[in-house]
Amino acid sequence: MSFDRWDIFGLLAIPLFIVFGQSFGLAFLVFLLLALRWGKRILKHWPNWGKLYFLLFSLGFASWLGFSFWLVNGVYQPLNEDFQAEYILVLGAGVRADGSPKNQLRYRLDKALELAQLYPQAKLILSGGQGADEPLSEAQAMQNYLVQGGLDKTRIHQEEQSTSTQENLDFSTQKFPQLKTAPTILLSSDYHVKRARFLAQKKGFQNIREQAAPTPFLWLLNQLPREYLAFLKDFLFSL
Repeated sequence: MSFDRWDIFGLLAIPLFIVFGQSFGLAFLVFLLLALRWGKRILKHWPNWGKLYFLLFSLGFASWLGFSFWLVNGVYQPLNEDFQAEYILVLGAGVRADGSPKNQLRYRLDKALELAQLYPQAKLILSGGQGADEPLSEAQAMQNYLVQGGLDKTRIHQEEQSTSTQENLDFSTQKFPQLKTAPTILLSSDYHVKRARFLAQKKGFQNIREQAAPTPFLWLLNQLPREYLAFLKDFLFSL
């Protein structure tokens, strides 16, 4: 069984889509198409191995579909009326070259403004460092947006070193250890908030509730393959 030019183009396209386009959805689609092409060839040359290949392929694809449904199902549940948040921990995301939040982060911040009105006593912890292509830290960009949206600056605290979800939680609790015990809302995107809560619980957060910011459907499809792999990695290797 030999590779043809489409196999080579596909294998080259996958990392290009991920690295330069941040398009995990397209990379995943290319991978599925390549996997089907290879499966047909295996089935033709080695029927028994081909049947096993398609069985494993079907199980893997079904697990991704099931995981994707679970990941976003039920994430928009309202908080109980008796829950009085003392902190709202907002996880960072990308910042544009002009310092404004990218859409993914903007949706989180709009939700943060909504929650800040519902819980006027709560302090906001903004967690996010500065990426190589970002002109300022995500935490600072978040603060700028929230203050422009009318939030009192005295309610805001920043954590500016983190570059991943695990670091968001680790560095935030190092700087604000009360987060592990105080009533805290964990705010992120709908596709991300269950993994963030899973990690928070493993790291000792005792009194958290998650709240989700919405994601446009096409961007959600783009993020689900990435989140599947990230959740699997965190489940197996997170401390």
